Amino acid sequence: GSGGYGTKGEGNDGEGGEMYGEETLLKQIHFGSGGGGSAFNYIGGSGGGIIELIIEQQLINHGSIQSNGGKGVDAWSGGGSGGSILIELQCQSQSYSNELKQTFGTITCIGGSGGSGGKGRIAIYGIEPSSNDVKKINPKPFNRLHK
Repeated sequence: GSGGYGTKGEGNDGEGGEMYGEETLLKQIHFGSGGGGSAFNYIGGSGGGIIELIIEQQLINHGSIQSNGGKGVDAWSGGGSGGSILIELQCQSQSYSNELKQTFGTITCIGGSGGSGGKGRIAIYGIEPSSNDVKKINPKPFNRLHK
């Protein structure tokens, strides 16, 4: 089966991994889970890593930020789950940070193929992504502006 984390992993012939951790990523932050191997000694995909970005003024991302799970070696081994991405804007003045245009780009913590690994977790603090930004973030991020 495939690894689970933010969502349950799917299973091929085996059970998929369960969900664990909490969505805020403040109390605990986890790597993604690896996928299970197959009876033919093929290896499951690795779990995604942890990315933590502390931003003082402005996020400008015209590419992608990824903590995706790896795919299984063959069709019978499971994919790993996505990892964790925590983005925190630590600007001293909220009004100043609102003047700066934040460019999120594509941000993903998705599971590896070969058994559909579970999604990871994304949390964003100090900045509120627009609805257009959220369309390019998978899974949907946990977001709570705090002052």
